[in-house]
Amino acid sequence: MWIELTENIKEKIFSELGVRHFNSKKNMHDIPKKSMKQIDIIFEMTGNSSVALHVIMIAGTNATVVLASMKDFEQGICDLLAAEKRSMG
Repeated sequence: MWIELTENIKEKIFSELGVRHFNSKKNMHDIPKKSMKQIDIIFEMTGNSSVALHVIMIAGTNATVVLASMKDFEQGICDLLAAEKRSMG
């Protein structure tokens, strides 16, 4: 189930998880400098090809760049878990 969260709630959840959130409305060229760390996972959901290309370029070594909706990403995780469960049994 997908629930639309307010920005304040999102920031609180990200903070508690130790996740750094960057809003695409801001200057993305500064993201690697601001984070001072490798970026491990990026969800790009704007549908803008120039944004997608940029996030691929700033992703860290062995990072994951998700170029799909969150719903599709979650379904992929469910599918992988189901496949893993079948292969183990």
